Amino acid sequence: MALRVVGKGTKARSIKVRASLWAAIQDRRTRRGLPANLGTDDAPLFPNRRGHPCSTRYLYSLVKRAVEQAGVGKPVSPHWLRHSHATLALAGGASLVQVQRDLGHASLQTTLKYLHLVHGLQEGSADFLPDLSSSADDAS
Repeated sequence: MALRVVGKGTKARSIKVRASLWAAIQDRRTRRGLPANLGTDDAPLFPNRRGHPCSTRYLYSLVKRAVEQAGVGKPVSPHWLRHSHATLALAGGASLVQVQRDLGHASLQTTLKYLHLVHGLQEGSADFLPDLSSSADDAS
């Protein structure tokens, strides 16, 4: 399944949606009295009461409420979720080009920042030090 996403500067791109997420989206739409499947390319995924796309302010409040309900003890925003997506995708083996395309970055340099973060999470300088625990046991 792919969704058409409109980003900054009204740039449109298609992004892949995993089957499990699409099932959850369809369930949410059905519970809101909306058709499970989108009728047109321009139909908003979660429209407001007037059938228009939700505002960024409304999306921010949804994320904030979900974070509070989940008991996450730090501030989270929709943009933070974007960062998490990029970081986890790269850590899981996605290519820079895949992440660049999905996030709609014009420059690969922007996406490259996430790769540096991933490498920082995966290994630190301490990971390259010799393991002295066996030597300490031998010395005592």
